[in-house]
Amino acid sequence: MVKQWLAMIFLGAVNIERSKLLDFDGLSMMRGRTLRGRRPQRLQLGARACTEAANQLLVLNAREVNAQNYSDFYYDPHTQHYTGQLKTLKGWCGSKHFADKVLHTDFIHTCAGHPVYIAYADNYEDLRERFGKTVENFRNLLNLEPPRVLTFVLDRGIFSREIFQRIVAEACLHLVTWEKDYKRGPWNEKEVQGAFVMERCRNRAEDIKKYSFEYLDQDWDQDADMRLLRVRATNPKARTIELGILSDDRERPAEELIRLMFRRWLQENDFKYLDKHFGMNQITSYASVSYKDLKDQVEDKQMKSGEYKALQKERQTLRDQLKLALFSEHQHPGKSSLRRNKIEELTRQDESLTQRMEQTHKTVSRLEYLLDENYRRLDTSSKKLRQRQKIKVTSLARSV
Repeated sequence: MVKQWLAMIFLGAVNIERSKLLDFDGLSMMRGRTLRGRRPQRLQLGARACTEAANQLLVLNAREVNAQNYSDFYYDPHTQHYTGQLKTLKGWCGSKHFADKVLHTDFIHTCAGHPVYIAYADNYEDLRERFGKTVENFRNLLNLEPPRVLTFVLDRGIFSREIFQRIVAEACLHLVTWEKDYKRGPWNEKEVQGAFVMERCRNRAEDIKKYSFEYLDQDWDQDADMRLLRVRATNPKARTIELGILSDDRERPAEELIRLMFRRWLQENDFKYLDKHFGMNQITSYASVSYKDLKDQVEDKQMKSGEYKALQKERQTLRDQLKLALFSEHQHPGKSSLRRNKIEELTRQDESLTQRMEQTHKTVSRLEYLLDENYRRLDTSSKKLRQRQKIKVTSLARSV
């Protein structure tokens, strides 16, 4: 069945629903007996998804792209918008520019742009919480365990003092990311510690774009254990930008770290390739599992209670009104008894709301809340197997 599904992907059927468009007689002539019906295929997929088949595909793919020979990897989460009716957790959906029901997909690519790992999650844990677990699973699967030193290049979503401190404490793991909200400071050309040019080929080998870089290498003022590379990058149109790159790796040449960060387009190109040709962002299965069945598998944590948030919002609205009234009274003191009465009434309401907030539990168990509200999580086991087949097909297609 796995061979049949791989062949189907090559023929353009990136999901089982599209297999109805295939000529199964022709497919049978190529590879022998095939399973035609879409429902039997789904049942077969569900049965195999709970086995080691998905992991075996990643191991085979890793051999194909020589992933064991790499130490630098790109890590990037992609968010898919879920439009079904199930009650699932909401998160920020960048493609839609608002918060809604989402499915997160964490990708790991080699620094050459080959996909080597994929994992799924809902919004119960954010990227900073998932990162360590995903890296551990990735290491175990591909036998890249310590003392093998790995470097992961990520976007700003990983930015966190806690994460940086944890990475610094690990001897076999390095991190490279952008400084969030970087502010340009004084730039003295005499203090520049290095400069280089990076070439990028487009669709033709002769079509080369040149990008020039110069940088300052210094300690990060917010954490002396972290290294800040202040980089000025100039594109072929002579447009210059200044950015900050953070890393805990103090031994590696600055130029290598900068090249790694500015070559993240390799991963972005692969995302576009996977989505366009293999439907990587499609959610074609709406199977789910209740949080009641997951309560022993997830770690509980506290969150701000809904009642407390509602009181907090109500008090903020009231204080905005009070602020306007006080400002008006300051401009025209004693000229309106109605306004003074309003200020006294708003002040009393503010004191009452503050007392209610003090008597209300600020945080509640997130897991208990999800159980009480009957939340569910998308069951991605079948999707995981199919997506890992697509990763394998990507490597095979490129090698051909």
